[in-house]
Amino acid sequence: PRSRGLGDVYKRQYLGWESIFYVSGFISILWCISWAIIIKECPETDPWISEAEKKYILGSIVNTNNAPTKIPWLRILSSVPVWGLIAVLTTQSWGAYTLITQMPLFLSHTTNVRLSSIGIFSCLPYIVNGLLGTPFGILVDKMEEKKMLSKLNIRRLFVCTGFLLQCIFMLITIQLENTALIILSLVTAIGSSSISSAGFFP
Repeated sequence: PRSRGLGDVYKRQYLGWESIFYVSGFISILWCISWAIIIKECPETDPWISEAEKKYILGSIVNTNNAPTKIPWLRILSSVPVWGLIAVLTTQSWGAYTLITQMPLFLSHTTNVRLSSIGIFSCLPYIVNGLLGTPFGILVDKMEEKKMLSKLNIRRLFVCTGFLLQCIFMLITIQLENTALIILSLVTAIGSSSISSAGFFP
């Protein structure tokens, strides 16, 4: 007989796994309608903008009547920093999306967490990640202000530290059997990505 997957279980609970697409789609439609009503084409036609903000925006707009600048594609594609960022972003995205898609399945097969609770435990690491993002960003700024290292080396330090901690705690996670420790290790691993984000997003 076919083994039951998460989709089979969730189909009989709550609104079903398909509901996430309906909910996010509905929110997106509401966002688009709100955007179309509230956001204006230019500062002059915005009824909610202050005079000070309007003057600031209009004074900051660059004159675009000049001839378009030629994009230096060869220099961009032969740039080591560009390829460094591509490598970092690819690595980070690969890991993030693998965890997002596989963590519920991993938790259902390796822990005694009820299937109805897996969604809560799966989002917990990302809540922690979101909460840690701002403090680590502030720390990067403070280190740059105090010139503790060069800007480039501070960003390298954060990227490498975040990736290394993620790797260590992911390896620890697969060795654990205790549910609480598995979840704590996953929270720490995914929370660590906020350290690397503070390095490469700027």
